[in-house]
Amino acid sequence: MNVSDSERVATTLAANGFEMTAQETEADVVLINTCSVREKAEQKLYTRVGEIRNSFKKRPRVGVLGCVAQLEGETLFEKIKGIDMIVGTKAVGRISSVIERVLDGEESIVDLGEREKDYDWTVSNPQRHSPYVAFVPIIEGCNKFCTYCIVPFSRGREVSLPASEIIRSILGMRRTGIKEVHLIGQNVNSYRPTTDSGLEGFQGKTPFSRLLRAVAATGVERVKFNTSFPRDFQPDIVDAINENENLCNWVHLPVQSGSDRVLKAMKRGHTIDSYRKKIDYIRSSPRDISITTDIIVGFPGETETDFAATISLVEYAGYDQAYIFKIEYTEPIISPAWSPDGSRIAYTSFEKKKPVVYVQTLATRERKAVANFKGSNSAPAWSPDGSKLAVVLTLHGGSQIYLINADGSGLQRISRSPGIDTEPSFSPDGRWLMFTSDRGGSPQIYRMPVSGGAAERMTFEGDYNVSPHYSPDGKRFVYIHRNAGRFNVAIQDLSTRQMQLLTDSNFDESPSFSPNNRMILYTTEIGGRGILSTVSSDGQAKSRLSQEAGNIREAVWGPLLKQR
Repeated sequence: MNVSDSERVATTLAANGFEMTAQETEADVVLINTCSVREKAEQKLYTRVGEIRNSFKKRPRVGVLGCVAQLEGETLFEKIKGIDMIVGTKAVGRISSVIERVLDGEESIVDLGEREKDYDWTVSNPQRHSPYVAFVPIIEGCNKFCTYCIVPFSRGREVSLPASEIIRSILGMRRTGIKEVHLIGQNVNSYRPTTDSGLEGFQGKTPFSRLLRAVAATGVERVKFNTSFPRDFQPDIVDAINENENLCNWVHLPVQSGSDRVLKAMKRGHTIDSYRKKIDYIRSSPRDISITTDIIVGFPGETETDFAATISLVEYAGYDQAYIFKIEYTEPIISPAWSPDGSRIAYTSFEKKKPVVYVQTLATRERKAVANFKGSNSAPAWSPDGSKLAVVLTLHGGSQIYLINADGSGLQRISRSPGIDTEPSFSPDGRWLMFTSDRGGSPQIYRMPVSGGAAERMTFEGDYNVSPHYSPDGKRFVYIHRNAGRFNVAIQDLSTRQMQLLTDSNFDESPSFSPNNRMILYTTEIGGRGILSTVSSDGQAKSRLSQEAGNIREAVWGPLLKQR
């Protein structure tokens, strides 16, 4: 995708009188197109800008484009000296005017705006990476929100290009000698244009399979597509490949993990059984279709059993190639919870990648593992009297909520959903537990009596509501609500069930009430980093509490004590 972006930027610049130079040290302007899918790519940006600043005899104007630019925004000016302009993923059509402003003396220009409605997606032949191969974007953005992936935030929501424009473009490419086209997008299977224009007369159960047949009909010699999402991959795609020789016999179908438990934690939306059925159908093709995939190893909480399931799937699928990514991390400590009397904290610590719940006494710094059962142990929440903890365990499949004494004794199962129950929060009177669950399909907030009984769904607006926290007076709760692709702090009255959004940023997490009911503490992502912030319970007053240099993901109010 970045190669395609760079080709279109070069095309725009050439059309506006700029000329590429063979010697970078002679350049007046250097543009760095960035990726943020892997952290190493971001680190390369810092190194590259330093090289330009220190090794060029004549200092050029430096611009940062792409996903890092979109996510980090103006904070890049503070982090890296020597940057003159920042242009986001959808603002590249205005790159010429941004450069002109910089050359005219304007400083620190940022354009993270939306793409123009009449944006020109074409690439001139001199700017292509190959005279015979062309990348053709058919869809931009992603709506999936897998837990490990930054794409929905850097590329935005899914937008499909009209089929008629795609076909017209490919016909033109064929006339200029292009032999192979790659239909590209973050998730090509999700292709859903707003009109059938260009697809008339082409059969298929999905718009993407119809588009494949329409592109095949242009007569271009070779057609590839990438990337596919398993949940959206339908048999009619294989049928289209079988029917058209110029549709290449290759499918890239990223599975990420062979464990259903890990896939659920990743929020991939498919199971191994459904994935195997797709592999079976592809393998049944008479065209001997090559299958490649992506796999993540070491996803947080992954066990040896999960890893063995991935190996089993790889053996079953018989991939021709796999891109394997390992997650490297220090053993983190997460989910802090302060005891009501302020003398102890409970938290989750990863011991050899296994989550274990500890209670630590603040005065002595002594700690004790209170939940170290088979599987995952996480998300502790104190009861109001400080005698018990609600914890999330994976003892009977899925994730369920249990009560345990603060000394680690007396384990008692509370929830019994077949799915994932997590993020428990006690009501101030200790009678109720509020929590996040996917028992109804999408993540929603429920509550149930601590003494046992049926769970009651509390949120109904939207398809994603998580991280609940009771107010100290027990009349309201705050949580994170997905609104138009953004993750914002919301508050709901328990008696009226009325909901109010309190923030309008892109990505908020971990809300909690202050002891006086007036303020909500939360973290918000600004420039790719977590910033500690507060908002009043009426949404009127907002404040940042931390600097951009940090990266804060979870925070809680301490108890209201006389001495501190």
